[in-house]
Amino acid sequence: MEIKIEIDTKTTPSLAEAYIYRGILLSKQLKWKEAVQDLNKAIELDPLNEQAYLVRADIIQVLDEDAPLKDYNKCIEMNPNKVELYAARALYYYTHNKKEALQEMTKALEMNPLDVQILGCRGDYYRDEGMYPEAFLDFHKIVEITPNDASAHYCLAEVLFDMGYKEAGVKSLKNAVQIDPDYEKYLVDPFWRRFCGLED
Repeated sequence: MEIKIEIDTKTTPSLAEAYIYRGILLSKQLKWKEAVQDLNKAIELDPLNEQAYLVRADIIQVLDEDAPLKDYNKCIEMNPNKVELYAARALYYYTHNKKEALQEMTKALEMNPLDVQILGCRGDYYRDEGMYPEAFLDFHKIVEITPNDASAHYCLAEVLFDMGYKEAGVKSLKNAVQIDPDYEKYLVDPFWRRFCGLED
């Protein structure tokens, strides 16, 4: 059942914020074009509203793969020292332009070396490119930052196996199992063991 959404300025600080809120709700109904229209209106009312650009960037990726970049660029132009904006643009590049993504991820990490999401994306990039020592450094850093994250230990184990360090890979995988027993399946799965060179 379709829900009609009215603009309500009583519960929002400004009319622009009301349009942003309605745009988000419309996007949840998969009404992408109507949502973008509301975000356009919000930006028209408040051209310096960073949230409006970021929300519009998220929405218009459904309609036009290249269009979000303009909004990310605008946000960075308005707030050039805000690391979250570079991280958002880096994640966009990661799915659209890997070479640009590497530069952007490195820029974001220079501003915030503890961003595990960007570290993970860059580690994946390095691994895809066969740059295993660089990938190892990024995933090892994630383990240092989030030692209780089983997936971090698992990703580190994968890179160690890629590099031929089987014992270290098994140790890292066992660390993942200690945190989350579900990861034990990788220690016993025959296909995964053959893939990692762990045949009995």
